[in-house]
Amino acid sequence: MEHPNQPIWTDNEIIEAFRRGGKWTSLAWEYVTKKWKGVYISVIKQRAKLSFVDEDEVYEALHTMAPTFLNKVRDQNWTGPTYQLSTYFANSVYYAWLDIQRKRNKFTLPGDENLPEPEFQNTGPSEELLEILDKMLQQLNRRCQELLHMVYWEGYSNEEIAIHFGLHVQTIKNRLTRCRKNLKVLIEKLLKP
Repeated sequence: MEHPNQPIWTDNEIIEAFRRGGKWTSLAWEYVTKKWKGVYISVIKQRAKLSFVDEDEVYEALHTMAPTFLNKVRDQNWTGPTYQLSTYFANSVYYAWLDIQRKRNKFTLPGDENLPEPEFQNTGPSEELLEILDKMLQQLNRRCQELLHMVYWEGYSNEEIAIHFGLHVQTIKNRLTRCRKNLKVLIEKLLKP
């Protein structure tokens, strides 16, 4: 990356700039947020079936996803997504935006509006059960903890998780299967007299 002001950066140059840190990270961040603005706004509009998106909410999503995105890109073991970095970035912005909308109860996915209202209010698991579950999860490796948390606490689909990590959906399914088996073993040990 000899010319940081060049009009088009390749995916590898962007990843290298993020990994170098300092002014390079700033230049790369400015590049991806400005150059790919149309891409990530378009992805939000298309997937959410909206004709207008509040740009303040999009910028909030950008800032929300930035630490996760930067950590992923700076991971020396990460070789990049299996598709264009701009697509990976746009999907990351979309899922951060969607998460913000869901937390504010401002948005439901198409089809959610036809779901019947629940007949009773679920009070959720007891504090004691949550403490036990938390202790069991701490016995699993960091990857399993993160995957199970994304599925059960945050409600992400396998596809969303795959996009988040830049992995194939089948890889996520396989990892979740192993994590669930490990958790099941821990639960069985706990329940044995």
